[in-house]
Amino acid sequence: MNERVMDSLGSCNYPDPLIPTSRELNQAKGTLMRLKRLAGPDRITDFATTAVFMDTQTSANELLSPIRAGFAVFEYLNRPHVVAQANMVYLQVRRQLEYIKEDLPGAAGIVAWWDLFIQDYFNVVGTRAQAWAREIIDVAAEPFFEARRAGRQLAIHDEVMEALQYFLNAIDTMTIPGLQIMSNLQP
Repeated sequence: MNERVMDSLGSCNYPDPLIPTSRELNQAKGTLMRLKRLAGPDRITDFATTAVFMDTQTSANELLSPIRAGFAVFEYLNRPHVVAQANMVYLQVRRQLEYIKEDLPGAAGIVAWWDLFIQDYFNVVGTRAQAWAREIIDVAAEPFFEARRAGRQLAIHDEVMEALQYFLNAIDTMTIPGLQIMSNLQP
């Protein structure tokens, strides 16, 4: 059973689902798909505090990079060719589960389970990523607010705050598109 499903996700015999991506994007995607954070609040606080202290383009980039990575994952996942590949994989797994259902007593509900599971899983990934982004953006902005209240004029202030505002406005895009074929399927 496992071999059939895993082959549907991509293998030497069936390489179609294996879309090459950059290592950094793939790592970020893997982290988010495991329902983990790309960077925790303590790490972002450290980056933000360093950025305020150093006031350099390099320190601003170090702060914004983990946040950019999270948004880049969802931008990638929403590209039409990636959506098409995801739908193909979904159908391949579904087909294998239909074969398993026919061959294995007691597996009658496995296809309906898959249909519900995958959509629910994608929703959870998006919801958790959005919560992470909101938290991280707030954490990243706080040292800049403190510096401004203390009267510091930072060279990177406007750039960082504009980027954080952009991310804040884009949080709703952190979703994985629904599998389009699901609406046409009967459980």
